[in-house]
Amino acid sequence: MGCAFGGGYESSRQGYRTTARGDARPTGTCYRATARGDARPTDWISDVRACSAGKIRKGAGAAGFTLAEVLAALMFLAIVVPVAVEALNLASRAGVIGTRRAEAARVADRVLNESIVTTNWNAGFLNGTIIERGYEYQWTLKTDFWPTDPNMRLLTAEVRFTASGRNQTVQMNTLVEMPNYGSLSGL
Repeated sequence: MGCAFGGGYESSRQGYRTTARGDARPTGTCYRATARGDARPTDWISDVRACSAGKIRKGAGAAGFTLAEVLAALMFLAIVVPVAVEALNLASRAGVIGTRRAEAARVADRVLNESIVTTNWNAGFLNGTIIERGYEYQWTLKTDFWPTDPNMRLLTAEVRFTASGRNQTVQMNTLVEMPNYGSLSGL
């Protein structure tokens, strides 16, 4: 009938069988586990009736989880899953911001290099917008005096962008020498 009676039932009516605890019991007798964990003999017919009435759990060697264990597992999942999802979200945002900061650093480097080559940094203050890989980067270029040498200037490129709903800024500096537009000797 598919019932489990603690120790099981041997269909053979002859001989003895050894239980999991090592004690020999006569075959043909079914043993139902009691609340204390020991088994007491029952007759086969009363066990079938008890099984049919739902008084004994069904399934040979049936093992399952108690309601408390299931609720504890669900509680554990209810705590762990949102924390794990938030950790993944945070890691994703950090990756996006890191990538965008690297692109902004390339934009700042390009602005500095182009202004040095074209010598348009003498204007004192320049600004503009560059679109890189579909993202907008606003840049400004400032020229300041270098206090230790009057012939040197400090160029500062500042790039602003928005990533993950927050304003971000990347800044790069370099020193340039004032061009000498003196006499053209040797020509």
